Amino acid sequence: MKLFYACSALILSALALDASAQARPAKRAVRHGHVIADGTARGGGPANDICTAALEYPLLPGNAVVINGDNTGATIDEPALTGDDGTEYPAVWEAIVVPSCMDITVSFCGSLFTGTTFTGLFTDCDFSGIVRAFSTENTSCIDAQFTSTYRRVPAGTYLIPVAADPEGTSGAYTITVLGTDCADPVVENDECDGGVELVAGPGCDATTVDVTGASESLPAATCNDFTGTADDDVWFSFEATTTVAQITAQGSAAYDAVVEVFEGDCNGLTSLGCIDGGLDGEAEGVQVTELTVGDTYYVRVYDWYVGLPASTEVSLCVVEVPDVSNNDECPGTALTMGEECVPTLGTVAGATGSIPAIVCNEFEGVADDDVWHSFVATAANVVVAAQGGTDFDMVLELLEGPCGSPTSIACADASVENEIEQIAFSGLTVGTTYYVRLYSYTDVPVTDPTYQICVVAVNPPANEDCASAQQIEVLEPSECPDGSVIGSNALAEVSTGDPSCDVSEDGYADVWYTFNSIGNNTVTVELSNISMSDVGMEIVDACGGDAVFCAFGEDALGPQDITVDPATDYYVRVYSNLQYGEGGDFGLCVSAALSTALPEAVSSTFSVFPNPNDGRFQVVNNGEAMNAVVELFDATGRVVLSERVALPKGGVHSFDQAGRLAPGTYSLRMTSGDVRSEQRVLVR
Repeated sequence: MKLFYACSALILSALALDASAQARPAKRAVRHGHVIADGTARGGGPANDICTAALEYPLLPGNAVVINGDNTGATIDEPALTGDDGTEYPAVWEAIVVPSCMDITVSFCGSLFTGTTFTGLFTDCDFSGIVRAFSTENTSCIDAQFTSTYRRVPAGTYLIPVAADPEGTSGAYTITVLGTDCADPVVENDECDGGVELVAGPGCDATTVDVTGASESLPAATCNDFTGTADDDVWFSFEATTTVAQITAQGSAAYDAVVEVFEGDCNGLTSLGCIDGGLDGEAEGVQVTELTVGDTYYVRVYDWYVGLPASTEVSLCVVEVPDVSNNDECPGTALTMGEECVPTLGTVAGATGSIPAIVCNEFEGVADDDVWHSFVATAANVVVAAQGGTDFDMVLELLEGPCGSPTSIACADASVENEIEQIAFSGLTVGTTYYVRLYSYTDVPVTDPTYQICVVAVNPPANEDCASAQQIEVLEPSECPDGSVIGSNALAEVSTGDPSCDVSEDGYADVWYTFNSIGNNTVTVELSNISMSDVGMEIVDACGGDAVFCAFGEDALGPQDITVDPATDYYVRVYSNLQYGEGGDFGLCVSAALSTALPEAVSSTFSVFPNPNDGRFQVVNNGEAMNAVVELFDATGRVVLSERVALPKGGVHSFDQAGRLAPGTYSLRMTSGDVRSEQRVLVR
């Protein structure tokens, strides 16, 4: 018997890793309008008050069907017409009979009722099948009523609800329905024997197809207690290269994917199972075991809803799941330390314990199913990221030394089931082999034993020394701390220069920022700790200059009022004393009452307008006609703009650097012969 597990998608990035799980709500039609709290049924409804009493109107290609009615006195059906917020709506019902595949437009132009308009069509009164609108707008009707289009609606009878909104106005309605024959060309992999071939590999090498033009090959499967409509199913095939494989389908934003796997051949397929655990745009993952290496297997995927979804692309890949025996013991299978996260898939199914569990984040699990990987360091800084399956609560450990007696140097156990664990570590020796061990926290076997893991080489922060300090803007007081720059010193190389208020035997992990005080005598610097285990901040008036503030621990946090000289650059060192803790993430915000004030120009030779600006500004020549070189310098003295211009007296020259300049303070210099003039320019 083949076993299937719902598996998380391969969505890992090098430094910002995120995973989320969401309970699956019932499939619902989209509705437009306001939310209603009162859904009380009312008696004595119109003739088509009950869904089963809807009149059916044949729809022929090119012939508009106009339906007139009134929803006054409508009552709530059983089951009730329900919005996506759970509100129940009284409604009357109309129906159209579609003889063949059509593109359909439904318009409420000229209707007198107001309130909530449902844009979904239904295949039956149990709402088991829903046609979602490909697009909806309220600009075509002069009365702002809604018009919806539906693409590639297959033959069948479809119900149109007209909600009697208690907080709107019930009344007469006019529905105009127009259909045209589907004319999209058939897609290459519309049938099993024309399926796109996927190549199984160690990572997800996805193939993307557009399902526009696809038609049903087999009826929809019942997956996770849901049965959709396979009217746009497309096919893929792959040759098994391992006995276990992970198949992942990623739909586009409005595509709700269903995945089914088959064995056999196209003339005699046997379903091995299916998966339908996600919603629009979410990945569906299925693991299939007991494959026969060399055999060909088939995969079909379709959108759960009726008709063509509003976004029509879906991507599939097949990933080899290695035999756990290869990494049940140290050193395990080798990983590549690259510059980006390329996940490798693995499993702890069948794994046995190697060494006792580690105490990590004050938690100690059970390492009865640990597996191992190794990698050769290509950089001093590394991020190891791993994500377990649906009910896999992972513990992650980084080790060095020989396999017989490895030494633990870092670990991660901060998340729960199906969430990402991540180790960021600085101080690897390039060329040395390191080991990664992972296991599930509990001694209860997990039903989804798969995981994904990657090892990423990370460059040190660009602003880890004063000379390369990152320019930050002085904000208005009301903009802090929300406008904080988010930084990290976790992977900064160790520095040894003591701040004026601290000493260390092990050095510091530090990063640097710079700001210009502009027209202020006082600025407020606010440091907030996010994940540093030791925190300190020093502010100096120049690289290697005198400190105007220095503190560590709680004294470094929160708003600090700093006396400064106007129009002067200052440098902020955010550090962790490695003798007492480690680096991490933080927020830094600088504000002042006169944050947008600029000093007057050093010379009246030219002026800048507007100032501040977004990188687009004009230089106005206030003196005699000149040929001049205009240069713009950033806070480090680097020339970011140089241009020769000819300016008559009163002449204006425009510069457009929008999107090219980082926010901060710049110096604009104009040189004409022996005359040199400068003025500060603030870019927001």
